Amino acid sequence: MRLGTFNVENPFDRAKAMNQETWKEGREALDDFHRLTVLTQKDSYSDKTRSGLMMEKENLSMYHRTVDQTLRIILAVLLTLVGSACTSICDNVRNSFQREFGELVPRPACPPATSCTNPGTDHLTTTAYLPAGVPGERRLLVMHLTSDGNNLQSTYEGRTKYERNQKPIPTGTFNLLTVLMTYDQTVGVNGMTLLEQAQTMINEQHANFATGHGYSSPLVQFVFTNVAVPASKITDPRSLVGVRDALGKWHETKQLNVSDFDFVVVLNPDPSKVEGGSAHWSQASPFFVYVGNYSNWQTNLTASDFGNLARAAYHHELGHHWGWQHDWTPCGNFDPFITNPVLFGWLDTDGDGVPEILDACPYGRDCAPLPPTDLRVQ
Repeated sequence: MRLGTFNVENPFDRAKAMNQETWKEGREALDDFHRLTVLTQKDSYSDKTRSGLMMEKENLSMYHRTVDQTLRIILAVLLTLVGSACTSICDNVRNSFQREFGELVPRPACPPATSCTNPGTDHLTTTAYLPAGVPGERRLLVMHLTSDGNNLQSTYEGRTKYERNQKPIPTGTFNLLTVLMTYDQTVGVNGMTLLEQAQTMINEQHANFATGHGYSSPLVQFVFTNVAVPASKITDPRSLVGVRDALGKWHETKQLNVSDFDFVVVLNPDPSKVEGGSAHWSQASPFFVYVGNYSNWQTNLTASDFGNLARAAYHHELGHHWGWQHDWTPCGNFDPFITNPVLFGWLDTDGDGVPEILDACPYGRDCAPLPPTDLRVQ
């Protein structure tokens, strides 16, 4: 494909994409355009180039909603051409869904393949959250494919494909009970305030993502209820039963009923041991998340520390309950999220204006609409 390009930076007064709060934000917009033009000027498109084009197409789609009309026309042409260059990979992914699951997924999630330094990480992961006929559930299909989307590729965790009835699904308003286990050494007098600030940041990240993609409201929001509990009161913090029993015995939390919540999250910055987190998937609520002192904190956690702890709990570990596995995207920067948003169905791949996780007929499928209760968890 031969593509004529020219510098829109000066003729259009550096473009409305530069009209941001800070120079850094505007610089990112120009950098995205630069990367796109470098890729489109290649004489031929390898699979790696197509993957790069797909990533830039996703980035530029956000600017499409903010720039002026003249630049929007130019951008639309670029996006169309980029889409044409990437069609073959998405066609292969669509055919793989048909072959491996017997499902027609006309407009699948086909993000760029990962290419990390570790063996077994060079693969393309695709997912499909299909209607399951049950409110609040989806049938989740997952494949790990070669970078061209043609064949199954085993990941470093040994998976190639799988399916399951997924509950909860990654959309809705979720009621969370967060239990902060307190230690004099790591949780200071301002610990709860700093935790609440970090939780506000998590909700803002989801809200900013929705705004950036032109959605009327966030796809995910959390309603937080927090309790600070002395560590000595909970002898088994790594299990829902242990936490439930401990809360029922302590006078300050006796009135709490964990069954009133969608998730129970335990944050345990125990200075005596280094440990990570866990979120064993189940289909019964409340769903349980545990995060230990993975960073070996030995002094009072700062605002930044609580921010990291919140991301580990509400993006990483909670993401497992939505179906995410580490080998979906073993490398790459999807900040603030743990994986490419298209894999959670948070993008509109079929162009009907509805992100796939909310779409009654997702990924361009021809299907009978589901009841409205299936579209959002209430």
